Amino acid sequence: MRTPLRWSLLREEAEVDRAEAPDGAENMARDDALVRSLGAPERSGEGVLRFYRWGRPTLSFGRNEPAAPYGDPERLAQAGLDVVRRPTGGRAVLHDRELTYSVVAPIASFDSLRTAYREINEALIAGLRRLGVEATASSSSAPTGVDAGPCFRAPAESEVVLHGRKLVGSAQVRVGRHLLQHGSILLRDDQLRLAELRGENPDPADRPATLSEALDPLPDIPALVTALAEGFEERLGGDWRPATTSDSFPSSLLTERRRHYRSPEWTWRRR
Repeated sequence: MRTPLRWSLLREEAEVDRAEAPDGAENMARDDALVRSLGAPERSGEGVLRFYRWGRPTLSFGRNEPAAPYGDPERLAQAGLDVVRRPTGGRAVLHDRELTYSVVAPIASFDSLRTAYREINEALIAGLRRLGVEATASSSSAPTGVDAGPCFRAPAESEVVLHGRKLVGSAQVRVGRHLLQHGSILLRDDQLRLAELRGENPDPADRPATLSEALDPLPDIPALVTALAEGFEERLGGDWRPATTSDSFPSSLLTERRRHYRSPEWTWRRR
């Protein structure tokens, strides 16, 4: 039997004013700092669940995904998009009308990365069902290579879907003995814009699912976070407590990670 974790819950969704929410580099730096800081011996047996939003519409690339199909920095800036490269794998996502979650935990607490991916998605489904959303886990095996197009084009195995269409897009990375998994929960649909950036005609068949389709009216962000957090606690167990971002990692580590994710050399490493 696995030892239950001590979970910290970071609710950054209060930063709902787009002028106050972090930008893409800051969000990725925080997630990266979380997974690195949990490797410290004194934090053994801890996990973190974080919910956050993005200050500006932002295109994020997967760790090894080519950026060239979406244009150069000048073109994307003219389109009103910030750009960041994630520490995780996966494919391009437009972060705008969505809520993002991240989970950091010891891999051993899930037995394997594959099991963690499945169980975290099951926790998301449990939270969504508290809201009345009949989400399920996909059984499909759509292409997942870095050249397969935008993240929300099709679900991979065990990803969260609604009526067969992808609702939550997630990606994962191992850092030492810990994992970081984060993903976007779509509130409204704007992901077909990525096909336009690639010079493709958006295919209606690629349209993802959104919470606004399932919930009318759409609950406010704090209510969504409460339900989702309850789903995680229900599925993953352990001891849960609220926490603050500023107390979750050393400030020096966050400063160093900010430099990394603001670096053009990192963002445009794959052209």
